[in-house]
Amino acid sequence: PSPLDSATTNLAIQDTSGNDAATFTNQAVQNNSALGPDKTPPNFSSMSISGSQVTLTFDETLATSPALDKAAFTVFVDEAARVPTTAVVSGSTVVLTFSSAIPSTAVVTAAYEAPAVNASTANVAVQDLNGNDALSFARTYSPNSTDWEWTTPFNSATNTPGGGCDGAGSINRAKKKLLPNGVSYTVGVTGDYLCINEVTESLSQRGGQAGDFVATGLVTEPGLKLTTSNVNCPASSMCTPRGTMTLSFDEPVTNPVLSFAGWGGGSGSSTAWSEMSVVTPGVTVTRLSGTNIEVVNNGTHIQPIEKNPSIQCHLYSGYGATAQAGCGSFQVNGTITSVSFAVILGTARGTGYIDAWNLTASMSEDFGLVPTTYESAGVASHGVGGLKLGAAVAADQASALYATTNADAVARWTSLAGNPKADDGIAAFVQSPAIAFGAPGTTYSTQVALNGVSSSANLCGWIDFNRDEVFSYSERACATDPVAGATSATLSWVVPAVVKPGLTYARVRLSYDTLTVSTGKVASGEVEDYSLTILATDVPISLDDTSIGAMGVMQVITPLANDQIDGSYVWTPSSVKLCTPDELPPNCSATLLEVDGEGTYRVQPDGTVQFTPLPAYTGTARPVTYQVSDTAPTPRVRSATITPTVLPVPTATPQTKTLFPGASVDFSAITGTGGLATGTGLVTAGTGATCLYTPNTTTCDADNSVTINGEGTFTLNPTTGVVSYAADADATAGNKTSITYRVTDSVGQTATSTLTPILTPAPPVATPETLSVLPGGTISFTTITGTSGLATGTGLQTSGAGATCLYTPNTTTCDADNVVTINGQGTYTLNPTTGVVTYVADPGVTQGTKTSITYRVTDVAGQTATSTLTPVVPPPPVALNDTKLAGAYDTNQTISPLSNDAPGAASAPLVLSSLKFCPVSATAPFTSTNCSLVPSEGSPLVTADGKYWVDPATGIVTFDPDPDFTGTVTQPVQYVVADSLGQQTTAKITLIVSKPTPPAASPQTKSVLPGGTINYTAITGTSGLATGTGLVTSGAGATCLYTPNTTNCDADNVVTITGQGTFTLDPLTGVVTYVADPGVTQGTKTSVTYRVTDIAGQTATSTLTPIVPPPPVANNDTKAAGAYDTNQTISPLTNDSPGAVSAPLVLSSLKFCPTSATAPFTSTYCSLVPSQGS
Repeated sequence: PSPLDSATTNLAIQDTSGNDAATFTNQAVQNNSALGPDKTPPNFSSMSISGSQVTLTFDETLATSPALDKAAFTVFVDEAARVPTTAVVSGSTVVLTFSSAIPSTAVVTAAYEAPAVNASTANVAVQDLNGNDALSFARTYSPNSTDWEWTTPFNSATNTPGGGCDGAGSINRAKKKLLPNGVSYTVGVTGDYLCINEVTESLSQRGGQAGDFVATGLVTEPGLKLTTSNVNCPASSMCTPRGTMTLSFDEPVTNPVLSFAGWGGGSGSSTAWSEMSVVTPGVTVTRLSGTNIEVVNNGTHIQPIEKNPSIQCHLYSGYGATAQAGCGSFQVNGTITSVSFAVILGTARGTGYIDAWNLTASMSEDFGLVPTTYESAGVASHGVGGLKLGAAVAADQASALYATTNADAVARWTSLAGNPKADDGIAAFVQSPAIAFGAPGTTYSTQVALNGVSSSANLCGWIDFNRDEVFSYSERACATDPVAGATSATLSWVVPAVVKPGLTYARVRLSYDTLTVSTGKVASGEVEDYSLTILATDVPISLDDTSIGAMGVMQVITPLANDQIDGSYVWTPSSVKLCTPDELPPNCSATLLEVDGEGTYRVQPDGTVQFTPLPAYTGTARPVTYQVSDTAPTPRVRSATITPTVLPVPTATPQTKTLFPGASVDFSAITGTGGLATGTGLVTAGTGATCLYTPNTTTCDADNSVTINGEGTFTLNPTTGVVSYAADADATAGNKTSITYRVTDSVGQTATSTLTPILTPAPPVATPETLSVLPGGTISFTTITGTSGLATGTGLQTSGAGATCLYTPNTTTCDADNVVTINGQGTYTLNPTTGVVTYVADPGVTQGTKTSITYRVTDVAGQTATSTLTPVVPPPPVALNDTKLAGAYDTNQTISPLSNDAPGAASAPLVLSSLKFCPVSATAPFTSTNCSLVPSEGSPLVTADGKYWVDPATGIVTFDPDPDFTGTVTQPVQYVVADSLGQQTTAKITLIVSKPTPPAASPQTKSVLPGGTINYTAITGTSGLATGTGLVTSGAGATCLYTPNTTNCDADNVVTITGQGTFTLDPLTGVVTYVADPGVTQGTKTSVTYRVTDIAGQTATSTLTPIVPPPPVANNDTKAAGAYDTNQTISPLTNDSPGAVSAPLVLSSLKFCPTSATAPFTSTYCSLVPSQGS
């Protein structure tokens, strides 16, 4: 106030003595308030659809005035664009109403095109109560589920597992899943022993870790759970395909990735694991990452490296396992829609167990290049397949699963010409051309090269004409849908009213999917981004400039390079001036400008501007205005801004990974989302790409594969940024030599850090044991430690704090003296030095499995393992009587009498050497006291039926029946056998010998003249009429003749047939003689029946028949006339016949009569046998 007054009562700023402060103006102050003005725009958060309304929800209350422009909103229902009839603000929502309902099955995309940002609350925009305008956005809602779903209903007849399915599941069935980019894939199984479970399961639930798989995020992705069954799988074998697994996509996909975890199962001390062989012709796979897994057979077979895996990744023990489960990621090479694998089960040390495992499929995506400001509503990405723009499409961000950010995005207003990932679909745009688009309303067109179009596709493009860093709906142009086989198409834009000169960007998208907006994930095709320079229609004009540089490094900006001028004049470089905060164009005069907290700008004589940032400054600087004039007679002054950005130095984080000797591990990805290193535009290819230093240097290793002798090998994939480390099998435990990695950002700044492997010995493995003991008895379990001990590990401790111990029951605490008594059962005692546990059973302990004791071992690294020792008080063994199907007559039989006998407990097996036989004179009770025989072939056990002996090595008994014995043995043999505890049991062997083949008897017919005698062929003996085993020739069963019309043997074997003749049998020779009566008439006479009997009493009968034949009949012979003076031949007997078949004509009786002979003609008068010589 005035005047100054020394009185302390003056109303002024004054000190305690009354001195007034002087007037001041324009005094800088520092604002330390943590609460500044609200400059945060409302952010879109969600969308809902009901009937004919779409509700857009934001994160704060919106202003209701002024009313929204409904034309700023476009809603795509599937592919059709709709403009709402009204757009009304309600609280924190914008409600869009349409003339008709939106189908519930439609994919809906809502797009908002914001006007130019204006701080005024009167701006016609979506804004909060403080006037902050919402940015443009586009968001899509899809009603399709991304959960795993069965493709067919359950059919109990065809989908019910026959056993070996872990939990509820199905065979011969498939599940389908929709990926975030819209591709659906299906996993189906066929076969009785491969099933898909009802539940989903992530890779992490089988022990998977992020570094095991090719992309960040895979480890928690909901996967499909499968089970490979061991039903009907032989022990310790590779079971032929348990089934076939088929992976299929709903459209062609290039190099899809299959990731799985948990190849390993176990039971007891037996392990099992799955393997897969590609059965689709021409398809191969490549290992990308993983644990204990490899690809062999020229890329067609996936298997664990060590075929004795545990049930989890990174777990090396359990059920006798010595390796971790098979886990990892594999690339299916090429562009495919389907691939099938035969799934095989391997087992070790038994039949193993089912192998429950899980898998998920993923695919590569192509991303754009534009600055992130263009993708504030989400990235644009396309699933990589056969459809593409130009000649090629590259997979981006391989280490990120369906990334929602774009690691390839360039800094704002950076030209894409020469970018390492520059696109090639629009040849006219490749070199970032300068384009004069013409007057508003005119058409601008360009050609687009297409490749791999196999069906009708969609092609759309966007050009940011107004350079507002939004690809809006009004800047979109779509071509006529390319058809199958198309190799080019034309995109045509109508030039809008607002076209702002300067560097801008264009985006082109090609897909089989609907393309409504410039962002979002689609299943196929490619996205390409280009930079362009829009030429002004009114020149001269100055355009804003940006630059990017490293920390503390001077940046040189050439503001005149993009300023546009007509051809008559040029810019005057020396006229470039900077504007201080107090100056406005055209009256700016500074050539040196310091900006607090940022740096210093210096104008050079050539018109360039040097910006030297402060050493610690990073970020985008406040724009600085410059002006420049041209050489026109009246110089024209134009102005624009310079905005430099200083990038912070990238950061690199060290990492350690623990693994076992001989194992492999993947470190986290160095680059990409969530990588160990951060920075802007970290280089992944070419000069400056991530690399490993050659040890003890700062030079990148030539092939990024560095071996540390005696330790292991580091291998870097620069594209994915993943470093794998394979430890030598004989490497020692401890921290191993680190490797240094280097990253480089887009301006050449580097950062380094280290990756360190730590080797720990494989954790110890403890195996359970069960032994049998008798009441009051003592047993010693196998030593826990030492050679062939129950536990294995590195440096198992036998003294001190980590020494082997017994747990106090129902605790995990070591018993103080390692003597543990289970009341009513027995006492365990451990000697930690020897590792032997003894168990003394109580005398009155009952039969059955007794309470187990848990033991613990500790290795040199402090890793522990536990298992159990279990005593069993078994009941006595049980022997069952043995028999078998009847054996052949007089043929040795074998039988294994112990095969149907059983011990009282598996831990007290039967002892083969205790098998003893009882003499036939032995009586019950049968024990080893009265049954001690071990008969041999040379000294057999002889019974009334034959001889017995046993093979001591196998327990197989041989029975040699007597030659005359058949039927069930009359003297079964008794045996005794004992278990390992000496408990005995007994049973008997009863065998059966079949009878020999029954005898056979043949009939015979002979001719005889009245009064004559004939001898039939001997019935028995060599070549006799009857055959059989031991045919009886004397005694009760001797050969006999039946009394006619009976089945009784004739008493004297002399049978007379009145009026015909008499049969007489000699039983010893078996010959029957027949004497015919002198007056017997011609014809077949009464037969006699004979009977034979074999050694077993089996009989056979047949007949002997005499015939009294009539005389033979000879017929006169003639033949057709023969040739003159030529010999003729004739066979006179051919038309002659005997009186009976049993009395055939005798050729030697053929005689000729002399020409002088007269009837009757007989051999008396006809005895000539003429010859050619006589």
